Amino acid sequence: MLALYRKYRPETFGALIGQAHTKEILQAEVAHNQVAHAYLFVGPRGTGKTSTARILAAAINCEKQKGGEPCTVCAHCKAIREGRYLDLIEIDAASQTGVDNVRENIIESARFVPQVGKWKTYLIDEAHMLSSAAWNALLKTLEEPPERVMFIFATTEPRKIPDTILSRCQQFRFTPVEFEVLKARLTFIAQEEGVVVEKKVLSEIALRAGGYIRDAESLLGQVLSLGGKKVSWKDAEGILGHTAIDVVQGLMACVVKGAAGDAVEKLEELREEGVDLYQLPGHALDLLRAMHYHALTDRDHPLLVKRYGSEGIAAVAALLAVNADAAVLRRALTALVERQAAAHELPPDLFLEIILSELAEIFSEGQSAPGHSSPVIATPPERRKQSDAMRHPEPVEGSLHSSRDDTGKRLPRRSGGVGIPRNGLRTKTVPTASEPAEEEKPAPKNKLTLQLQAIKDVWGAFVDKVHIRNRALQFILRTAEPLRVNENRVHLGVHYQFHLEKLGEANNRKIIEDVLAELLGGPVIVQLELLKNEAVEPAASAAEEDPSVLQLMNLFGGKVVES
Repeated sequence: MLALYRKYRPETFGALIGQAHTKEILQAEVAHNQVAHAYLFVGPRGTGKTSTARILAAAINCEKQKGGEPCTVCAHCKAIREGRYLDLIEIDAASQTGVDNVRENIIESARFVPQVGKWKTYLIDEAHMLSSAAWNALLKTLEEPPERVMFIFATTEPRKIPDTILSRCQQFRFTPVEFEVLKARLTFIAQEEGVVVEKKVLSEIALRAGGYIRDAESLLGQVLSLGGKKVSWKDAEGILGHTAIDVVQGLMACVVKGAAGDAVEKLEELREEGVDLYQLPGHALDLLRAMHYHALTDRDHPLLVKRYGSEGIAAVAALLAVNADAAVLRRALTALVERQAAAHELPPDLFLEIILSELAEIFSEGQSAPGHSSPVIATPPERRKQSDAMRHPEPVEGSLHSSRDDTGKRLPRRSGGVGIPRNGLRTKTVPTASEPAEEEKPAPKNKLTLQLQAIKDVWGAFVDKVHIRNRALQFILRTAEPLRVNENRVHLGVHYQFHLEKLGEANNRKIIEDVLAELLGGPVIVQLELLKNEAVEPAASAAEEDPSVLQLMNLFGGKVVES
């Protein structure tokens, strides 16, 4: 059985899903016999780039072409549909990146006239994968193209295409398909397959596909494989799981209340249930963007309407109506955008725990600001009390981690310092965004004289105590390591810039210093350093001192590497 995306691949411009502007121009060019010699189709996966290229190749070679549309029944159209047309050469640039492949498969063969049709068409998919040498070799052919030869480049990353190539191509951008259009397409395919699919199932598939036609058709194929002539949500739930909009709505409802604990607990439940966590940051970003837009304009974000449809908007209506200040939403939106770059460095559940906690803290601070009212979605009193106690524990009288002195005045914040290189590691201290770099302050007179081993001995207990005050911090601290101590200064090393910035925030730094002070019996100042492992270098240096190695290096050049 053919996959649905192959079985229902469009064969005419009129059958293409979305991309109205692109297909209108291409159809007009074919109709007026004014086609270009080179095209560049740009857009994300599954939006119709390859299908459009094949339709264009069919239209310019069709024996019965009318109004720019291929007839789909002549010998040329059938051969293109079946993948056996000699004058349509499809090349996967991802597997044929070199200059030799380009010379052999394109440049040399382009000199010969078409064998069976009017035009010889080269469809180069994943064109951004071609090497610089390959592009340079192809440039001369594009500058002076042979008669009746057309090049169609398809790519998801146009920034990797040389400017000299871009300037010689007609460029068309393919965008994700709107929610309602995609849902209608799925309904059509289900009817053609003779299966009645519940509307909720089709809506969820269209939502998860994110506007990508091939992804939607693949998901629908999985659902239809259940068999039978009718598919309900209960039948499809085993494949689709929770609805994506319900999942992200539930998490964000906790976040806007400032209930970080509730959000993290809900996230853990979702992880145990096998929910796909990779898509959640993207949905959360869309939702925050819509809330920010709604706070500014009191209207639904047009892009959100296109992606989620009226059903999706209705599902998050309560969140859109949250009485949150636009400045608070902008801070939350900015924080999520900045953290997205670190998403690939961490497991999805860990990344989400950190970012949900951070967003909840932003909303909590926004709610406590003067003149700001509480959000519409209220936290139950007992949960709010518990959550606030976890975020802001009451200081114990006389304890070292209290932030106020005996008179009730707030003590000044401690500042970080400059890192010192350590054997086998290169360290770099980077000022955090929340604190400007400043000179190292002298330690208090009643300072401790610490030992590194003492820090390591209490490290497990330290992480557990930090967990009580801030759940997200414990995960970062488990990957951190004490490097050395200097009287009452503790130098901590972290492996990621994101971790350095997070631990360096004023609130988080204070939690770390207070807990360490409580465990060690005196005030502690923490300094953070970014680590880069270079443990292999000493071994290479030792090998280079060997006389026989030196002789070989003098004869042949090169350097010592460790196998």
